[in-house]
Formats: sequence, structure tokens, C-alpha cells
Amino acid sequence: MEGMKKEEKKSYGSVWVVLLDMKTKKVLMAERLEQEAAGFGFRNFWVSIIKKSIVEINKKKYKDWKEKYGG
Repeated sequence: MEGMKKEEKKSYGSVWVVLLDMKTKKVLMAERLEQEAAGFGFRNFWVSIIKKSIVEINKKKYKDWKEKYGG
């Protein structure tokens, strides 16, 4: 989690997704994702950013990254 901002009309946060080659310790890819926060309570409000990021990766980003970075 890089940052979180709660405003009156819109709250959002950003996370960095980093893929590593564990054998060589080389960074294969790093990309920042920004999501709108939702939910009630501090934990649920901010964990929704992580959940939405995972859903976005599964639905769209993984395919895009595979095309962009090879695979």
C-alpha cells in the first residue's frame, strides 16, 4: 500500500504490484494500481483497495502484462 486518501466525495488508495524472479532477485515488473475505497470501518474501507486490485489483476491486468512483458 503506497498511500490512502479519504475525501468527502471520493476516497482512494494505491498499491504497487511487483513481480520478482526469486532465483536472480531481478524485478520483472512493477506497476502502480489506484482503486476507489469502499466499505464500513477502517479495516474494511482500506482492504477494499487491495481486494479490488486483485480482482482487476485477475480479470484484465494479468493478460495485459503477459502481452506487454512476455511470458
